[in-house]
Amino acid sequence: NMNILQQAEQHLSEIRRNYFSSPITYIRSAGKETYSLFATLGKTVFRTEDYTGMTTRIHGVDFIVAAEDCPFIPKRGDVILCEGSKYEVTAPNGEDVWRWSSGNRQSRRIHAKEVAQ
Repeated sequence: NMNILQQAEQHLSEIRRNYFSSPITYIRSAGKETYSLFATLGKTVFRTEDYTGMTTRIHGVDFIVAAEDCPFIPKRGDVILCEGSKYEVTAPNGEDVWRWSSGNRQSRRIHAKEVAQ
């Protein structure tokens, strides 16, 4: 039984998936598993220090997918193909490569970097 905020979040997640998403191919386990998903593109800015101690910012590409469409846990090194580009699932500083993108776990935010066009 969902409260009104959970219903609203589910509705917004459906709108995002249906109207603001692009088709992606998600490749896991060195090519052994392939999924066709829809994802909304986003970005995350990570702060990191270089070898001199200077703080730098790294801009990562995020793929936001509906949790119900993503029946697996994203792993470092997985590959995402989107609009002619290839992305590797990764995050700097040993951070997790994905996180919940909504309070009620309606969608996952998967961090990646472009590795080829």
